[in-house]
Amino acid sequence: KIADVMLDGHVVSADGIVPDGMLGANWPVQYPAYDPGQALATFQQSLYASAASLPDIQIYSTGNGCVAALRDTAGETLGLTIEAINVQSEEFFDGLALRQYPAYALYWGADFPDPATFLESLFATGSSDNYVDYSNPNFDALLGEASQEQDPVARAAIYQKAQQLLIDDAVLIPTYH
Repeated sequence: KIADVMLDGHVVSADGIVPDGMLGANWPVQYPAYDPGQALATFQQSLYASAASLPDIQIYSTGNGCVAALRDTAGETLGLTIEAINVQSEEFFDGLALRQYPAYALYWGADFPDPATFLESLFATGSSDNYVDYSNPNFDALLGEASQEQDPVARAAIYQKAQQLLIDDAVLIPTYH
């Protein structure tokens, strides 16, 4: 909806973090089924006992409209309270580098046409741009394997597994390319 409605179709809806066409491949991912009822039941089984008992969620951005859309949708559908906090660009990037934000919206443009610019730069253990401090040894092993692979088709298959791990670990919510 963000790509099609909010951005009037001027962008491509993202299933994953790697855009289709990179390395000449498509980048499909598998998500859990959309089931707000199950999400609410999961909240009931948690320490919070309900979505309404969760502390407010703060998402920082430089005014990214996706945050407001997520806030509104999650509030209506799940009863979550999300605060969209707009920060000036310089302050925002300083806060990212200092790991000050529990959640944030970030636009990332490819520095070079390869999945590594997304997967390795943003999520490899120890990467300076890994602002969420994500660390998964299986993910890092796949990145290492992909960096050694010369065949583009085989590299794409390895990176597809790495991207799926990010989705399975619920590290990010891709919105658009």
